[in-house]
Amino acid sequence: MSVGQPRLDYDHKLFIGFFNEMMAHADADVHSEFISGFLDKFMRYVGAHFVEEERYMTDIAYPGAEEHRRLHNETVEQLTHIFELTILGEQRAVSMLVDFIVQGYEHHLLVEDRKLAEFVRLRSQPIRYA
Repeated sequence: MSVGQPRLDYDHKLFIGFFNEMMAHADADVHSEFISGFLDKFMRYVGAHFVEEERYMTDIAYPGAEEHRRLHNETVEQLTHIFELTILGEQRAVSMLVDFIVQGYEHHLLVEDRKLAEFVRLRSQPIRYA
């Protein structure tokens, strides 16, 4: 899961903790203290992580930065929608949050961030001349 930047790599480990925490409470009531507390800290984490990751992609001239940034924006919109549903007391918001966390792990970390990691890995290899 390493992308070659210690802060981002640490954040990715935190995400796994969020994943595990949400899976352990997948049947929580939308009105529970767990859901409100979890969403609060998770939304702060996502916002700070995306800012840091986008800054890193710019610094290293990552060619997929624009598409990655677009995915971040979509992710924030989805999370905001889930948050709004919890405020309205919609129980389905909990299962949507579980799905959101699983998809975040399966797609964003395992697919999109791996592309970034591969770019960093290839960029750090010395150029070999024939």
